[in-house]
Amino acid sequence: LLVDGFAETLAARLASYPSVQVTRSRVSEDETADVRTVARKTGSDLVLGGSMLREGERIRVTWRLVDATTGREWQNLVEGTASDLFAIQDRLATSIAETLDLRETGSRRSIQSPASQERYLEAVGLLRNYDRTETIDEAIAILRTQGASPLVHAALARAYLQKFQNGRDPSFAADAILFADLALRADPQN
Repeated sequence: LLVDGFAETLAARLASYPSVQVTRSRVSEDETADVRTVARKTGSDLVLGGSMLREGERIRVTWRLVDATTGREWQNLVEGTASDLFAIQDRLATSIAETLDLRETGSRRSIQSPASQERYLEAVGLLRNYDRTETIDEAIAILRTQGASPLVHAALARAYLQKFQNGRDPSFAADAILFADLALRADPQN
């Protein structure tokens, strides 16, 4: 779940750059070897993949970016501690953005507590299983314990929107709108 949450929030960070459009797709280990197939399936020019290793408190995230047309590759790794997951995530996004020479505007507000960061990422990871009501409910339960922040409100909006899409209960749409408005008011860049 932590890896899924990392992937989800990294995709959102990269999508914040005006020149980037992010398309996410899970691919099998065999497919990652054939970058052109992945690019064709996703309609992408660049394919980003990576892995996360954790040993105790140490975390290492490696990434590989491939230009599907030219075959040019970039790769790097980012390390840190589990107590500062958002800093690792920020360094990861910055490393990729610098490789692509991307420019970001505005500031980013994050969750401060290391335990809260990990729980937030777990909840976002759960939301990747959008077709399973129980995982969405579990994500909502986690997010509701994380306090009021634009990141949490945006994730709650997404969770309730998915619940609405899965069951068409209008109360979930109302909750999605409420949390989206709270997130946007607190952080218009979110």
